Amino acid sequence: MYKITENEKKIQHFLTLDKKCNISAVCYDKEQNTYWIATSNGLFNYFPNENKLNSINTDNMFHQISYMQMDNKQRLWINASNVLFSYHIPDKKIIIQDESDGFLPNDIITGDIHPSTSSFLYMGGVSGFVKINKSIFSEANTIPLLFLESIDLNGKIYTNENFPKEIPPYFNTLKINVGLNEKDMFRKILFRFKIKNESQTSTIETYDNSLDIISLLSVGKYEVYVACMTKNGYWTTDVPLLTFEVLPVWYQRFWFISLMVLLLLGIIAGIMWGYLRRKKQQLKWQIALHQQEMNENKIQFLTNVSHELRTPLTLIYAPLKRLLNSDETQQLSENQKNQLQSTFRQANTMKNIINWVFITEVLLLKIHLFALLIGKLIILLK
Repeated sequence: MYKITENEKKIQHFLTLDKKCNISAVCYDKEQNTYWIATSNGLFNYFPNENKLNSINTDNMFHQISYMQMDNKQRLWINASNVLFSYHIPDKKIIIQDESDGFLPNDIITGDIHPSTSSFLYMGGVSGFVKINKSIFSEANTIPLLFLESIDLNGKIYTNENFPKEIPPYFNTLKINVGLNEKDMFRKILFRFKIKNESQTSTIETYDNSLDIISLLSVGKYEVYVACMTKNGYWTTDVPLLTFEVLPVWYQRFWFISLMVLLLLGIIAGIMWGYLRRKKQQLKWQIALHQQEMNENKIQFLTNVSHELRTPLTLIYAPLKRLLNSDETQQLSENQKNQLQSTFRQANTMKNIINWVFITEVLLLKIHLFALLIGKLIILLK
């Protein structure tokens, strides 16, 4: 910005803004000695006495200003995005002047900059001439009624009553449409949507009454609120629209994790059962081998004992039998014959008993060995 002094007929540097900031209009407030600067990056005011430049918060209602003019009511008339706004400086309040107020979409490019005693402001735009009454005032503000109109999930329309509260993680479309009970049907309304979850809150401001939610939402519960800007530039109270939960993918859900835990426990239990069963079979096999060895030792022991008993018994039994069957017994007395016959009978009885015991024990041991062999065969088959 430059200033021209009429007396000295010189152009001097006055103020420098950001290089990316294009100035479209400047208005001077004599009462406050303040310059109001309209730029492509929003609205600024400059206090030359303090050399202080401030950016004015416009609540995202407009950024790139096409034209601006000031009246004698401490109001700035601002044209941005083909919409006319009035900014009341003392209250810092922005009011939208739209079709319902007689302003049709227009891109203002010039205006009357000379002081005028007229009660009107004049501006010229691409779409025609604009005449603004300086005495215009805003009616008492009425708060619009916001409500949830419909929900579009993957191409299917729902209402708040039948909308599923749990949705899959990868959905194609989720569009929330907001209804509005507003007296002025033609007013262009700025909506503010808030998407809240446990970790953060996202804010989206748009002139569209529908909100398209991207499909890459993280897992968790979400709440959607909406508010709108009234005609006098204030935001309404946030209205809750929708509550839903984005489910995790199937392999991260509770039922799948529980199933995997149960399956893992089952596998571990199966491995432990197989290990214990194999150990049990090995123990049975070792016991069977030990019993077989003991039985074989018993048979060997009985064989040895039988041999040790039969040898001396045979040495007694055989001579007695030959003696009793020979003619030499005729020379013995009756008493001697009885003693020899009694000894022979006792030796024969002892021989029979030894044979019976040996045969019986061996037979029982062989039966037991056969049973052990059958048991080992069963263990191997298992």
